[in-house]
Amino acid sequence: RDFLASQDDLTTAGMAYSMTALEYDFRADDLRVTPQPGDEVDDEVTALPDRLPSLVSQLARGVTAGSRTKYERAVALQQWFREDGGFRYSLEDAPAGEVGTDELEAFLRDDENGRVGYCEQFATAMAVMARVLDIPSRVAVGFLKPDRTDRPNTFVYSAHDLHAWPELYFPGAGWVLFDPTPSARVPGDRLPAYTTRGAETQVPTTRPSAEPTQAPSPRPTAQDPAVPTPTPAREDTAADGTGGGSSIPWLPILGLLALLLLVAAIVLAPRTVRERQRVRRSAGGPESAWEELRATTLDLGRSWPEARSPRETQVLLLSRLGRPGEDDQRPAHGPEQAPEAVEALGRIVTSVERARYSAGVADPAGSLHDDVVTCRAALMAGATARARRRATWLPRSVTQRRRVVEAHQDVDEDRSGELVEHV
Repeated sequence: RDFLASQDDLTTAGMAYSMTALEYDFRADDLRVTPQPGDEVDDEVTALPDRLPSLVSQLARGVTAGSRTKYERAVALQQWFREDGGFRYSLEDAPAGEVGTDELEAFLRDDENGRVGYCEQFATAMAVMARVLDIPSRVAVGFLKPDRTDRPNTFVYSAHDLHAWPELYFPGAGWVLFDPTPSARVPGDRLPAYTTRGAETQVPTTRPSAEPTQAPSPRPTAQDPAVPTPTPAREDTAADGTGGGSSIPWLPILGLLALLLLVAAIVLAPRTVRERQRVRRSAGGPESAWEELRATTLDLGRSWPEARSPRETQVLLLSRLGRPGEDDQRPAHGPEQAPEAVEALGRIVTSVERARYSAGVADPAGSLHDDVVTCRAALMAGATARARRRATWLPRSVTQRRRVVEAHQDVDEDRSGELVEHV
């Protein structure tokens, strides 16, 4: 399903060129490096379709359930496609047509028509599942290993060698090649050693040391002349360590504990303040409820339209609602995802409008606490996992001042009490 378009008289005869290649030799521990602040990648290599089938996420997490690091998850994905998942490589039996989320789901489904395809399908499926696991990925297109000819330094590439494979990004290593296409197309001896099952368990999960590993020395004994003879304890040292001086360095320990308490207080302070604000606002009136929705929006890293009316703001918030209970990395969002939150938001907006624009008209009795809780849960569910963590531990609303819009209201007595608002 590949073709070349060129002029009829185009030929490569007589062309010559030189090439320098760099062959990476990654070890398993090279791919365990903890991300640093400068290791961010573009959203283009982490984005997922808005309507990604749930089967894709379920399989990605199920296949890698026993893996501890992103690298181990990548190895598990490749192993599943190549051997454990029952996939088969075929150009003839693979379904033809466009490739989209429906075709991806059909390819991954374990039935009589699924789990058979060619390299592009395997590469795309693994790349998408890697992104589900928060591993940046891309699909590369090139050639398999060429055939060597009788002429020195001469190789032959053919259309049969065309191939596609995924590349996953690991901090400190960059883009790393994996190949999920089964052995009928890519034999196991052509896979990089770091991608095979077992390589991920050859080294510990801690950051590797630059010093060579040495065998442990034999435990010294009392007869070993290299072992110094212990000096007897002084007679004035109490048995409990309190007399004549103690061997326990209490001052450094107390200082360390104080430092840890200070760090914990600094880390927990924004979250604690935000929790108290949420409890207070949820028990308040319409304006308190509206302020809580604004704070939640800001905590999630999204903008709040300060100059919009409650009704206009409601339209914007509806597009950000997600389905509570789902833990997708990039969840679907929209009013259809949370019908209960849509109704709750409508009641809050109505109460705010009555409080602001209908002086003398009593608002229906009832607390807005449950409605605030419902709307906040839907707004959190519609954000990414990273945004939710940031909203919990580093809430922006705690430190961001609200821009106050001065407003005054005048009532025209000649218009039967109709309220005219000037902002």
